[in-house]
Formats: sequence, structure tokens, C-alpha cells
Amino acid sequence: MLQVRVLSPLDLSAARPAERHGVESVDNLKTFVIESYQELRKVTWPGRKEVTASSLVVVVVALIFMLVILAEDKIIDFGLSAIFK
Repeated sequence: MLQVRVLSPLDLSAARPAERHGVESVDNLKTFVIESYQELRKVTWPGRKEVTASSLVVVVVALIFMLVILAEDKIIDFGLSAIFK
């Protein structure tokens, strides 16, 4: 039979003793930060030209979508105003 124990967020009695005192969580945090830094050193970061080109593409596509939605809105507005006048 499956037994389920519901813990409140403040119930630390089920935690391991090292976690209750924060020793293990400090070691885990230190390990996490060190490993994250090592992984970030391996990343190939984009150059200035690539970031500028990508940003320009995003702005242009956003403007195109804006114009399409604006045109659709005006067409629907014109159609509905013609119907309900």
C-alpha cells in the first residue's frame, strides 16, 4: 500500500541533518557556481556584427507583423462600421 506523508513548507524534520544546518546546500551552491562558470567559458559568444544583424532582423519582422495586424484591424473596423451604420 502506498503511504503519502504531507509536509508543510516549514517542516524540516524530514530533511537530512546536513541540509537542516545548511552545510550541504552551501557546498551545492559553491559547486553549482563553479560548474556554471566553467560551462560559460566554453560558450561561443556571438560577435558584435552577428548581434547587430540578428537585432535588425527582429526589429524588421516585428514591424512587418505590426503592419499586417494594423491592416487587418483597419479592414475589420471598416467592415464592421459599414455593417452597423
